[in-house]
Amino acid sequence: MASAICLVSTPGQATLLRGYVSEDQESAETQDLSTRRITGEVRADSLPFAFEGTWQCISEVTDSAVPAVQTGQKLTSDVQFVRKGDGRVVANWVQPGWTETQSAIQSWSPNEGQVDRTSYYYGEGLHGAWAAHARDRFTQINDDRIIAQSYVDQYIDGQYLGRYRTKSVLVRTQSAADLAHR
Repeated sequence: MASAICLVSTPGQATLLRGYVSEDQESAETQDLSTRRITGEVRADSLPFAFEGTWQCISEVTDSAVPAVQTGQKLTSDVQFVRKGDGRVVANWVQPGWTETQSAIQSWSPNEGQVDRTSYYYGEGLHGAWAAHARDRFTQINDDRIIAQSYVDQYIDGQYLGRYRTKSVLVRTQSAADLAHR
C-alpha cells in the first residue's frame, strides 16, 4: 500500500492538501468493509440505531493500575440506548452515585460505535471527589448481544490514580418497541 500527501502553499492563498491513495490501499479498505456485518444507515454523531433499547452489561476488569480496582473484578449494570429528539442514539448508564457530565459519540458502521464520557461520583460517605473518564468501544455481534472494550482513567480530588481496562458483554433485556409500550 502506498499513499502520499503533500502540503502546497502559495503566497496569499490558503494551504491546500493534495495527495493520492493507491489502488492497493483502496481495495484493502473495500475488502475490510465487505467482511463487516453492514445492515443499515450510519450517523457519525450517534450510536448505531440497532443499539436502541435496554441492555444488561456484565463487565470484567482485564488490567488495572488502580489499587482499588482489581483485575478479575466483575460489575453488573444496565445501559439504556435512547433515541433523542434529534434522532441520535445515546447511552445512559444506570450506576448509582455516578453522574455523567460530558460525552462524545462516534460511529463508523451500523454495528460499531464509541463513547468518550466523563462522570463524577456523588455517593454517600464520600471520601474525596471521584471522577472517571471512560472510552467505551461497542460492537454489536447479533440482535441481542454487544461486546465492549473500555478503558477508564480514574481521579480523586483532581489527582490521577491510574487506568483500568474492561471487557463487557451486553445482553438486550428490552427493545425500543418494548420501551415505547410502557
